[in-house]
Amino acid sequence: MFAALQNGLIVSCQATGDEPLNRPEYLAALARCAEIGGAVAIRTEGLEKIRALKTAVKLPIIGLIKGTFTDGAVLITPDFSDLEEMIAAGADIIALDATDRQRPNGWHGFDFLRAVKQRYRIPILADIATHAEGVTAAELGAEAVATTMSGYTPATAGRQDEEPDYALIASLHRAVSVPVIAEGRIWEAQQAQRALAAGAFAVCVGSAITRPQLITHMISGPNQLSPRQSHEVIVVGGGVAGICAAASAARLGARTLLVERYGFLGGMSTAGMVTPFMKFWIETEDGRRQPLVGGLFEELTQRMAAIGGMIENGFSALAFKRVATEMLIEAGVELRLHALMLGAHVEDRTVRSVLLQHNGAPQPHSAAVFIDTSGDGELLLHAGAPWRKGDEQTGLLQAMTMFFRMGGIDLEAAVAHVAAHPEQFFAWSTKEYHHERIVAIAGYYDIIRQARQRGLLPEAVEYFFFTSLPAYGEAAFNTTNILGLDGSSSFDLTAAEIEGRRQVFNIANLLRARAPGFERSYLIETGVQVGVRETRRAVGDYAVTGEDVMGARKFPDRIARGCYGVDVHGQKGEKSRMEHLQPGQYYEIPLGAIIVQDWENLLVAGRCLSATRAGHAALRIQATSAAVGEAAGALAALARPHGGRVRQVAPALLQAHLSKAGNI
Repeated sequence: MFAALQNGLIVSCQATGDEPLNRPEYLAALARCAEIGGAVAIRTEGLEKIRALKTAVKLPIIGLIKGTFTDGAVLITPDFSDLEEMIAAGADIIALDATDRQRPNGWHGFDFLRAVKQRYRIPILADIATHAEGVTAAELGAEAVATTMSGYTPATAGRQDEEPDYALIASLHRAVSVPVIAEGRIWEAQQAQRALAAGAFAVCVGSAITRPQLITHMISGPNQLSPRQSHEVIVVGGGVAGICAAASAARLGARTLLVERYGFLGGMSTAGMVTPFMKFWIETEDGRRQPLVGGLFEELTQRMAAIGGMIENGFSALAFKRVATEMLIEAGVELRLHALMLGAHVEDRTVRSVLLQHNGAPQPHSAAVFIDTSGDGELLLHAGAPWRKGDEQTGLLQAMTMFFRMGGIDLEAAVAHVAAHPEQFFAWSTKEYHHERIVAIAGYYDIIRQARQRGLLPEAVEYFFFTSLPAYGEAAFNTTNILGLDGSSSFDLTAAEIEGRRQVFNIANLLRARAPGFERSYLIETGVQVGVRETRRAVGDYAVTGEDVMGARKFPDRIARGCYGVDVHGQKGEKSRMEHLQPGQYYEIPLGAIIVQDWENLLVAGRCLSATRAGHAALRIQATSAAVGEAAGALAALARPHGGRVRQVAPALLQAHLSKAGNI
């Protein structure tokens, strides 16, 4: 029965009380219209209406009868006699309440469902409100579960979201083998499509189709804005900071839009192919790694590992894209890929809306809080908010790198060569191969020296550095070195792309010709774009300094932690520097680093957070960006009761959430 409903629209033809359409013949006409329009089934209430609709359409009829709980709440299909009468009236499927509540007839909801399945052969659609209820209903034999009751039971009464319960849909899709029907708060096609993307087998829509008075009020009523235009939180930039910011805000109930210029998520992690995740743990006295970043970043890495997308802290860009997308869809984030931000509307140092180009004419999108995770401070620039760029004295920016991926590498032979010729490599390069451990090698000094002499490599390339990837024989290379250019300029980025790929082709050829283990290797791909380490950074309530980092400073308003040291990839005329913290030490990042100075509702995370150049050189890594992004998203969601004024949120409230996540 349910197989024919997959990916389809079930229309609920119901009316209550003295509504003008509350007559069997009128609802039968609506059902006929729904059938003509492509509906796959009809849901309706009451014996007369089941009979009338059964004769009006050829679609399956999902029947129910409404009663009440002792507290007056609606109870769907109260008793066994109701089922028997609906079966006689012609219902093809019976909907009934399968929530964890005691029914007035003395039956508990689960026991009632169990008894129904023992007594009757008709398919049952179990209306539930929580994940646990859906799992139990499926275990008790319900042929399908529907999210109908989410927000309408004592256990879910705190859910104030006006959107469908995407998170519930997604979690049930993963947990049960029966169809999951998305029902409740679906008002437009986009929401239905998102529900299907989250894992719904089919969607059920009622009021948005069959209750004209509500439709009329929604369109003509005062201050009614489409969800496509009005959100509570807008995040600009879909890198790891933006992913965690959007997921964090949405999981706390905020209507969240994430805007990304590429057709996929990940930013530098995927478009730039930056791997592995740099150090985000400290070593304990007994030699264990103690992570400083948990929460969404930990979930991301665990889910990538579960699909074979990680080897220690190295990861596959494809696995990253997949898992990040799944996490955001499950959280109910509205994704807007292939979208460009063209401008921002500002009043009294408050961002009111951003102008997005994504389909046809540019459209404004409003929100209570905005988060710039673009890496380049694009929202800061368009809003006219304060920012800085480069070294405080010279204005120099860090070097750029075109990452690339090679396959067909004999990693065991490469590691053996390092062990035999350690003078040619960095001391920390891998010298013993194990298939479950990441291989990290940097050096090849003689090959590089000779290539420079022949004009095959610029002086800027000082060593070849690669780390192995989850796929056997593949590695990612952080080797090219592109100097004297600005990653926030399209002119300079063009030059960097050309120079970066020129270096890549020469390096791949040199490795294949000269490096043991690379004899049968081949170049797979370069990054979608050149890797950028530094452009604009915000002027916030506080700027994290290099001294804060190297001194392992702690802050009372901490929102994240890190242990990666100051890492500056020097430009022309500038020496590179890499400073490490003492073993076991870590620093904290304060709340003021993500709040833009003198602005009410503008936050930053990722590469454009508030820091000096030296501080930024430590905080820019992916794990730290994820933790800061999660904090920014949580702060934005918590600021909703304050009209988006982020400073009105008590730091202790934010910290309680972040502590539970394991980020502070």
